[in-house]
Formats: sequence, structure tokens, C-alpha cells
Amino acid sequence: MEKSQYDLCASLLRQLDEAHVLDGVVIVGSWCVLFYERYFNTPEYRATIRTRDLDIAIPIPPRFGRNVDLADQLGQLGFVMDFKGSDGYIRFLHPDLIVEFLVPERGRGTNKPFEVPALGINAQPLRFLDLLLGDTISVPFQSVNVRLPHPARFALHKLLISGRRPSEKAERDREQAAAVVRALEIAGESARLRAVFVALPAKWKSQITRAIEISGEDKILTLLSPM
Repeated sequence: MEKSQYDLCASLLRQLDEAHVLDGVVIVGSWCVLFYERYFNTPEYRATIRTRDLDIAIPIPPRFGRNVDLADQLGQLGFVMDFKGSDGYIRFLHPDLIVEFLVPERGRGTNKPFEVPALGINAQPLRFLDLLLGDTISVPFQSVNVRLPHPARFALHKLLISGRRPSEKAERDREQAAAVVRALEIAGESARLRAVFVALPAKWKSQITRAIEISGEDKILTLLSPM
């Protein structure tokens, strides 16, 4: 990762923290792999990420203590508001980083953006996001605390969505999941990983198992099997 991208991410998170937005959101997606270094705190786990996309999830219902002009806040860092796709999902673009806001997709789903008046934006509903938001942790990064999905949920989510992604991204999802699972095992959290997996719907478990078989990481299957 280029230092400019790392520094921009740190500045963005500080800006969101100062605007009282950061404690109402959860960072999801591949940047979690980097932030988990603070959680595992072991030399065996070293993160590498190759993405400009910073995905930020907003739990439903949104909980923000005040209204914030997010376009103005991020504009101060050089981000430009953009509209994605025919449905007009809002995202923020910078040469080094793309920021998108997501919410869990509920029921049969919808193609319509989810309005977040407190931030002056809309967010994109996304399937399976509730899996990430069901159990979160907080880790220090630079001068702020960042909320993330528990690593067990992150790893299983990556495996679950990999079957719906283009081949290159799917392979990266599986690689990231495997790295996090290895770190969970070293940290003595295999039982927690197994517990999350066992509680998932049967169809999700089947899709995760298929992704593991494709990756060749047979040890993950062993870790997920009932004792």
C-alpha cells in the first residue's frame, strides 16, 4: 500500500471522528485486513491489501448524534461526491481512495438507495451485511478507535460472497479469509469461528464450504466441523 493512501485513510477516519460520525459506523471490506493487525497483535499476522475501496457500513436504524454535511467534511480532504450506477448510489472519489456507504439489505431487497438524512447522503443496500454487523470490535488506529466486524464474521463473509464475485476478486476474498482464519486459530479463537458458522443458514454454510474447497484450504473445513 502506498503511504499516501494509508495517510489519507487515517485523515478520513480522524475527520469522521471529529464530526461524531465514526462511532455510528462500521468499517467493512478489505481494509479490515489491515486494521486486524491491531486486534491480533502478533508477528505471524501481517496484512497486505490491494484496493482503493473503503467500505463503510451504517447499521439500521442509523444512530448519529447530530446532522453532518458529509460532502463538505470529505471535500476538505479532496474527495468529490459521485453518483454510482443508474440508481444513484452516492460515493466519494479521491485519486487514492473511493469511499462507499452501505446498509444491510432487508426482506426481498430493493434497488433503491437508502436515505441517510443525518449525513446528507444515501447508502447502498447490500446482502449478507448483517453477518458482519452482528458482532463488532473496536481497535485503535492512529489517534482514533475504529469499529470492525469480529474477524470470525469477516472471514466467513469473505468466503460467502466469493462465489458471487469475478474470479480475481473471488480469489483475493478467499486468500484474505484464509489469512484471518489462521490468525484466529493462533489466537485460540477457533471455537468462536465455529460457533458463528454453525449458526448460519444451511444455504450459506454450503456456499462457504464450496469456497473453502475451491481454495484448497482443507484445514478450515476441519476447524468448522463440530468437535
